Parts: sequence; structure tokens; C-alpha cells
Amino acid sequence: MAAALPFITAIASIASVGSSIFGGSQTKDAYDDTAQAQRDAADAQDRAAYESEMVADQNARNQEAETLENVRREDLNLEQELGDQRARAAASGLSLEDEGDSLGLGIAANRKEGQTQIDWMEAAGMNKADIMRWEGDIARDSALSDATYTRNLADISNDKGNTAMWSGAFSGVTNAASAAKDVYSAGQSVNWWA
Repeated sequence: MAAALPFITAIASIASVGSSIFGGSQTKDAYDDTAQAQRDAADAQDRAAYESEMVADQNARNQEAETLENVRREDLNLEQELGDQRARAAASGLSLEDEGDSLGLGIAANRKEGQTQIDWMEAAGMNKADIMRWEGDIARDSALSDATYTRNLADISNDKGNTAMWSGAFSGVTNAASAAKDVYSAGQSVNWWA
């Protein structure tokens, strides 16, 4: 039984060679799968980045169109209101020729106030559209940054897989040398090499 012990040790050393090489290869495969999943996620983040920018731009264009339509309507309403005021004044027999009288001054003030409100509405709507585009740019930049980070993780996973594979190979070579030594020692103990 004592003579069999060196052979059992030698067989275990030979088995550890395969285990090291196979284990390194399996670990590399697992890291490769992780790296591929991370690259796929980064690609999805890239797509999401540009989609969010496109959606924000479309929303901004919609906001601009809505603002311009509202301004157009308010312009019409202002002109109609001022026309109604002139018509009521004319129906009452007041002259609108004299811009210095209180009626002429009142209509001029109403026009100025109405135009100020319309200008403010237009500026506010256009600013809102600009903010939508700005938010889209921020969302795009954030998603692109996330994609870059995820690609870096994929590179790290790939490097870890390569390290595991080479570590397994070097371990296998070391274990092979140890196994050869154990086999030689076992052979010497039973005088195979004599």
C-alpha cells in the first residue's frame, strides 16, 4: 500500500493539470459572456442616447409650433378687441382721429399691453422649447457616458478572462512539471528507472 501512495500522488498531480487548464478556460468563457452582455448593454445605451435626443427635439419643435399658433391667435384676438373698441367709439360718435384724446390713448395703451403679453408668451414658449432641447442634450450625454463606462467594464471583464485563461495555462504547466516529478519519483521508488 505504501508503494501505491506515490502513484496516487502522481495521478492526482496529472489530474490537477487538466483541472487548471480547464478551469482557466471555463472562467475565461464566463468573463467573455459577461463582456459581451456589457457590450450589448452599451450599444443599447447608445441607442437610448440618440433616441432621447430625437424625442426631445421633436417635443421642442411641437412646443415651438404650439407657441407660434398661440401667438397667432392672440394677435387676432388683440386686433379684434382693438377693432371692437374703435367700433364702439365710432358708434358713440367719438372721433378716433385725435390720438391725443383719452380714447386714443386708451386704445394705444391696450395695444401696447396686449403686444407685451404676446411677446412674453412667445419668448416663454420658445424658452421652453430651448429647455427641452437642452434636457435632451443632457440625457444624450449622460447615456453616452454610461455607454462608455459599460464598454470599459466589458474591457475589464475581457482582461480578467484572458488573465484567468493564462493563469490556468501557467498553473497547468507548473502542475505538469510537478506531476512529471511525482511520476519520476514514484518510478524511482519501484526501480522503474534502474
